[in-house]
Amino acid sequence: MLNLTIRKKLLALIGTALLAFVFIMALQLLFLHSSMMIDRQKLLRSQVETALSLVKSFGDQVAAGEMTETEAKENARSALRSLRYQGSEYCFIHDYGNANRGLVLVHPNSKIEGQNLWEAKDAKGTPYVQSMIANAKKGGGFVEYQFPRLNAETPSPKLGYSAAYEPWNWSITTALYVDDIQEEFSAQAMKALLGFMPVLGILIAVAFVVAASITRPLNSLAGRMRLLASGDTGTSVPGRDRFDEIGGMAKAVEVFRQGALERAESERQAEDHRSTSEKERNAREGLAVRETQKIRTVISFLGNALGKLADGDLTCRIDDRFEGDLDEIRTNFNDALERLQQAMSRIVENANAVRDGATEIQASADNLARRTEQQAASVEETAAALEEITTTVRDATRRAEEVGGLVSRTRSGAEQSGAVVQQAVRAMNDIKKSSDEISNIISVIDDIAFQTNLLALNAGVEAARAGDAGKGFAVVVQFYPLSQSSNPPETKFVDAIDVVFDSTIHYDLRFLEALDRFVQREPWLDRDRVMIDFLKTIGIEKGKPFSPDEKTKQVLNEAMLEAHAWLDHKYENMFTPPYYEGTQ
Repeated sequence: MLNLTIRKKLLALIGTALLAFVFIMALQLLFLHSSMMIDRQKLLRSQVETALSLVKSFGDQVAAGEMTETEAKENARSALRSLRYQGSEYCFIHDYGNANRGLVLVHPNSKIEGQNLWEAKDAKGTPYVQSMIANAKKGGGFVEYQFPRLNAETPSPKLGYSAAYEPWNWSITTALYVDDIQEEFSAQAMKALLGFMPVLGILIAVAFVVAASITRPLNSLAGRMRLLASGDTGTSVPGRDRFDEIGGMAKAVEVFRQGALERAESERQAEDHRSTSEKERNAREGLAVRETQKIRTVISFLGNALGKLADGDLTCRIDDRFEGDLDEIRTNFNDALERLQQAMSRIVENANAVRDGATEIQASADNLARRTEQQAASVEETAAALEEITTTVRDATRRAEEVGGLVSRTRSGAEQSGAVVQQAVRAMNDIKKSSDEISNIISVIDDIAFQTNLLALNAGVEAARAGDAGKGFAVVVQFYPLSQSSNPPETKFVDAIDVVFDSTIHYDLRFLEALDRFVQREPWLDRDRVMIDFLKTIGIEKGKPFSPDEKTKQVLNEAMLEAHAWLDHKYENMFTPPYYEGTQ
């Protein structure tokens, strides 16, 4: 399609439209033919149904006993012979019983009636009688065949419809010639073709006119554009006065022509100014050479100075002045080197200060290590001392619990002897001496309880303080002899009790009452119980080991906290010395 001319494309478009028109007309003719055939089939079916109803009425009379079957068949055949529709059209009957299969029972042509046409075939070799009987047995159907008209020898196309009356084995058929449908179809097709030919001629004529109206101006524009491309700008462009697409193309070509004219004028003016531009160009080139020389000089000085700077010389400066505005580069370079030299000086000073600070930190770290070792040794000594204190306190606790148990039992017995209080008063004169001895023993036990309480408190303090192990040992020295001295009074206490009981055996009830009053009067027994409960709260109980590990950990933690605080102080003071002032 891209290589076809506009004329050919227009003709192809018209040809496509004509083909579409022919296709639509052919579809309409086919629909017409199909509609005519459907109408013919409806007519045939209705006539066969009418004949079948007539035959069935005679069969009903036989069933009702009004006549015999032979009479009914004869009457039905007579009625069908005289039955006509559309003037001369008729129905005929074939017998499809086994004995008379294909026998013609009813036909308007007396020559045909009574013949057996089972093997009969039309001009095309179609066994039309067999097809009719087969369609009738299926419940009804159409068959196309060739058969001559009445009083004619040439066969014509015919369409038949057959239906069966099964009680009598009759195939009732009627048929119509369809050559008239074909003639009508041909006539309609000829009319359509005759009506289409003028339209076709008009379309072709219009196509040629339209193609000429498009191609001729386009060819003219193409020729003008070729002249314009060759340099001919004097001839005007045709078609600029048109208002269609060709006029737009002509106006566009005119724009190109005007552009070519303006370009030619510009070239002429450029040629006139060429000599002047040459002089200006030479002047600009001379100025560029001088500027280039200045820049090279500046680059040379800067390169030498940067080379010295790379070698570590911070005192190098550019003393020779540059021309014009380039001297600002020299000033900025010298200022930058000055600031760089000052910054490097401060860096050296700060580096020395950092080195001194590192030395001090190293010394402090060594001091911290020594102090940590000393603290560890002190903690070990404290742990050993706490172990000894634990053993002593545990023994004292056991003794205090025994005394507490004895006192509790004594109180219980005294509470049960409340009825003999008056008798025990009279017996007190006999046991005064033993009572005095018991008072002395109880005083000693009270002192032991007091010292034991003090020892437990000091032991708790020493466990919290890991640095003062000596004070804890002093308490242990004071506690140990006192706890040992409690043994003889306890023995005396027991002997005295035996004497009292031997001398006052017959006053036992009286003594118990007196002892009850004595126990209620003395508050030191409650102090013993308080002391025992306190020992339990700090982890010292009878029958259970006491471990000072948690106390030791607390001491070590306090030592480490002290060391960290000392290091933090050193770290904070290291970065605020005088040697950083003025450099930030």
